[in-house]
Amino acid sequence: MAIKKNKEEQRQDKLLSLAMDGIKAGFAAAVKMYQPLKDELRLRELASWCTLNGVEKSVVEALIKRETVEVKAMGSGKNSPKYISLEQLTSALLAEHVRVAMM
Repeated sequence: MAIKKNKEEQRQDKLLSLAMDGIKAGFAAAVKMYQPLKDELRLRELASWCTLNGVEKSVVEALIKRETVEVKAMGSGKNSPKYISLEQLTSALLAEHVRVAMM
C-alpha cells in the first residue's frame, strides 16, 4: 500500500530529485574534463544505461531526435559505432527534468 504524501513532501521530493540530477550532471562534466574516453556511451548500450540509471529510454530517444544530444560516429566507415556524450546526456536530462517540473 502506497503512502500518500502531502504537497509539501511532494515538493521536497521534486527538489531532491532535481538536486540529484544536478550532481550527476556536474560529475559527468568532471569526468569528461579529466577522462574524456569515459564520457562516451555507445548508442547500442543505451538501453542498459537507461535501465541502470532509472531513465526512460523514450525520453533519451526524444532528446536525440530533437538534437539536444548529439550522436557521433567514431569512424568514417558505414558501420562505425555511434556514441553520445554522457555529460551532454545528463545535462539534457537535467534540463528536461527542470522543464517538466516547472509545468
